[in-house]
Amino acid sequence: MGQRLALATLILLMQAASAFSDEPLRPGYQVGDWIGHGYSETPVTGPGAGEKFSLVCKYGRRPVVMVYLREINAPIIRFIKQLDDATGEHEKQRLGSYVVLVGKEEPRQDDLKALAEKENIKHTVLAVLALDETYPRGTSTGAQRYRAKLGNDAAVMVVLASDLRVRASYAYRTGELNEAAAKQILADLPKVLSK
Repeated sequence: MGQRLALATLILLMQAASAFSDEPLRPGYQVGDWIGHGYSETPVTGPGAGEKFSLVCKYGRRPVVMVYLREINAPIIRFIKQLDDATGEHEKQRLGSYVVLVGKEEPRQDDLKALAEKENIKHTVLAVLALDETYPRGTSTGAQRYRAKLGNDAAVMVVLASDLRVRASYAYRTGELNEAAAKQILADLPKVLSK
């Protein structure tokens, strides 16, 4: 009897966990949040490539699409190309965009350079960011704030901002940034573009 009860409890817990993981991720950045400088990325394309500085500060109050990734796969590459095209189309409205590949150690910059060349990425800055464990725990460092915003489950975080305020945000687990999700993000660009 005890084993059956334990087995039934385990099955219920597994079903509950499965149902919970099917829920969309709640982005760390919410609409209306202020986007503040907290860390410096290293762009591998665009102006200032190879230097370490804050892309939030670079784009300032301009309309911008900020993408933070833990991985790159075929759907993400398609999204980057679509974002690059949209950024070029809205150049007169000063739309900026950047994609930051995040790792515990700084990801290979050569891989992103090769991606930019192969896919002809011209308008979207590609960058890397190392969030290692050297930052002291319990302090308000940029890396800790970033970890809190990205969360443990998100493989991709996308933020649409203007005037340093979040206008739309999205978070996706591995494999969730599909064609439909990419279309939704791009359809929300008017939220940051001037009328």
